Amino acid sequence: MGAYHLSRLIEAKRDIDGSYGYWGTGSLLHGIDGGLSAPHLTEFYGIAANLADRLREYAKRVDAQAVQTHTLASRKLDAAVVGQMSVPAADGMKALEAELKRIVDVLGDAADVLTAHAGAMVDAAREDTRGVEQLRDARARVADIDGFFDYDGDVMRAAHRTAMDGVGARVHAHTAARDSADRVARTLNDLTSQARLARLGASPLRALDELMIANAGGDEFHGVILTAAAADRARQRLDALSEADRAALLALLAGAKSPYERAYLLKALAAGHSVGDIAAFDQQIHAHGDDPAWLDRHLAPLDTSANPVQGAHTSTVYDGKEWTQGQFPTCVASSTVTARAQVDPLYALRLTTGGHPGDPAFDNPDAFAARLREEQQRVYDGGRNIFQKGFGVDGMADWQSTTVADEEIGAHTGIDYHDVKLGDTDARRDALTEVEKAVDNGLPVPVSVSDDWTPDHQMMIVGHDGGMLQIYNPWGYTVWVSEDDFINGHLDTAVQKGVPPTPISIRVPR
Repeated sequence: MGAYHLSRLIEAKRDIDGSYGYWGTGSLLHGIDGGLSAPHLTEFYGIAANLADRLREYAKRVDAQAVQTHTLASRKLDAAVVGQMSVPAADGMKALEAELKRIVDVLGDAADVLTAHAGAMVDAAREDTRGVEQLRDARARVADIDGFFDYDGDVMRAAHRTAMDGVGARVHAHTAARDSADRVARTLNDLTSQARLARLGASPLRALDELMIANAGGDEFHGVILTAAAADRARQRLDALSEADRAALLALLAGAKSPYERAYLLKALAAGHSVGDIAAFDQQIHAHGDDPAWLDRHLAPLDTSANPVQGAHTSTVYDGKEWTQGQFPTCVASSTVTARAQVDPLYALRLTTGGHPGDPAFDNPDAFAARLREEQQRVYDGGRNIFQKGFGVDGMADWQSTTVADEEIGAHTGIDYHDVKLGDTDARRDALTEVEKAVDNGLPVPVSVSDDWTPDHQMMIVGHDGGMLQIYNPWGYTVWVSEDDFINGHLDTAVQKGVPPTPISIRVPR
């Protein structure tokens, strides 16, 4: 149910709970009317159950295809290659089998969450109906004694107890309905983001090449290379290229050593780079094109595939040096720089190697740390105003965070950020679905945290898995926190001692 109806019920509960004695009959009637004003939950959620059954049927059909594909993949295939990118037939069959199995898992997960939702809504509807009946009963009793000569204390007390039970049941039922709907939305957003292959479906590439590129990375290294948002943008930019540029890019893809290299080339296209710049980038990485670990280490600083364990820290390092703000007041700039490196592989390579991979004069730990510090300071200085600089006021405001997120991240993902204030637990709960949808699609979300409602520190939400959020802290690591800790303002339990606990605002993609 909508947040408005639940808040109206909570308000009605406060009115009812505080209504006592003769002088409370009017406020009790008002509270009961408020408790009855919210729409009834009804048991029409058989739609969810029917859809779950259909998804399970589809999963069975796909699973049958996966079995046949496994039979073919297990045979000794010849050295033939298929697709524009000369994919070995054996590798193509294995990739197809893995994709079919993934589809079976996705359909099963979607069916499970819809089945659970249907059951939760049936239970909630029954409890809501009981609450409505109790409120109606209480109202009839109070209406009979709502007068100077008709007042009866025993009847009032009994009606008050019945009304409290009734509105409590309605609040509980509507809260359960809201929480179940939120779980469905977040789960389906997560599953939808996994449909990366579909995002490339209209590209000029052949289906098998799209499959190999879309799934490059997966859980083998730091996470899938071409996120759903990047795949969408890569396809759009492919469509917009001139014939000459498209032919040049396809030639680069055809000459790549692996799907991993191809995925990074398309990620570079998605980040807004020209075909000429991508060709120069490929010359720098091509020698390592069949080394996924090298590509991952140099082109993607954040490990978004780590197991989602509450409080688990993963250091963000290159060549032994952390991606950290150090002792400087640059949390906004530093988290933004790292987030840009995650979505823009040319930028990441420039930071890690100075554009000269393998050259010890540029590609060494101290040089990397110096370049990172320079970029953090560039963004910091460019994002602050004359007053802050003139009076030595450290840090950046949320509106300045929004601006630099647009300039440094949004310019390479095709989106704009807007600032959303998180004034209480309800606001954080309401924002959570939008946050998780963004990061599931590969779009980082800046979050300001505080002890006292003044922004004290900025981190970056970069991942989501089940009921967990992955947060990059520019102190040099990522950490997993629970949705409940985010909602209830207890990030300090997982992130690190000294980190302000309460999320007070986020920047989310439009």
